[in-house]
Formats: sequence, structure tokens, C-alpha cells
Amino acid sequence: EAIKLNNKNEDFYISRGNVYMIIKNYVSAISNFDKAIEINKDNDHSFYCRGIANFELDNYDEAIKDFSKATELNLCYSEYLIWRAKCYFEQEKYDLALKDIEKVSEDNISHISCFWKGMIYREKAEYESAIREFSQAVILNPYIEEIYVERGYTYLNMNRVDSAIEDFEKAITLNPHTEVLNLYKKILSDIQHISFNN
Repeated sequence: EAIKLNNKNEDFYISRGNVYMIIKNYVSAISNFDKAIEINKDNDHSFYCRGIANFELDNYDEAIKDFSKATELNLCYSEYLIWRAKCYFEQEKYDLALKDIEKVSEDNISHISCFWKGMIYREKAEYESAIREFSQAVILNPYIEEIYVERGYTYLNMNRVDSAIEDFEKAITLNPHTEVLNLYKKILSDIQHISFNN
């Protein structure tokens, strides 16, 4: 009803779009963000929200356009570059992804930027660099289990099984209740079984 009464107010469309995002109806979310952008083409947040919706639909080229426009409108918000880097990462354009993350790191080195640099370096098979970045992410925020998991996988790529086990165990200690970590427990069990047999 509020939309009908305020069909020239972008905030209402953004709000409704965000509700659709919560229930994972990304197509309807995009439709609402489109309307918000029609009303105000200078609101970086509208492009950002639509970019995330496109990302969730694997529409990476469209998402990149949205995050690029959001960045153009607001150079100070590094989250836009991080999301664009995620798009490039999914497209296996690792050099472009790294370039965006490095721009973010120029202003603010965070566990998020270090984590994504680690992910990118690992996909480029630059494992030592990946471990360095994951380890820096742990220093900046030692309470994110995903960092330990991804560093653990990197150690496996390097055949450093003991280090991988240590990271997986740390991840399970931090968050033993998520369904995803059941997979990590199975991996840990398999690794220990292989190590015992060898």
C-alpha cells in the first residue's frame, strides 16, 4: 500500500526489494531495484543492491556493471569493490579480482580483503602467498571459521596435512553446530584415516 501511495519514492522500492532478497526472490528484487534506479539514477545503494541480486542469480556481467556504477557514484565505499572482485572470482578472472581487492587494501586492510586475496592466490596456485593472506586474516579476526577452513584446504594443496588438520579442528571448535561443518568433520576423519594407514 505504501508503494502505491509513494510510487515516486525510491526508498520504498529499495525496502521492498530487500524483503524479496531475504526470501531469495531475486528476480522480484531486481524489478524493485530497477524502479528505484528509474526514480534516482544517482543512488549508489540501489545499484549495489541490484548487483547483489544479480550475483545471486549468477548474472555476473550484470552484477559487475552494477557494482562498477555504485563505485563510480561513491568511491569511498569499499564493499562495492569487494563484491565486484567476487564476480571476477566466479568468472575465474583472478587478476581483475586481485586488482579490486588490492584497491580496497590500499585504504583499509581487513580480514575480508586478506581472505579474498588468499582465495585468489590459491586459485592461481600461488599457495605460499595464499597462506600468508589467510594467516593475516586470522590475525585480524581469529573468530571466523571459514578462514581456517580455506587455509586448511590450501595446506592440503601443499601436502601439509598436519597444518590442514589443525585448521579444520580450529574451525570446528569455533562453530561446531553448522551443517557445513559436518562436511569438514568427514574430511578431517578421512585425512586422519589416510595418515594412520601411511
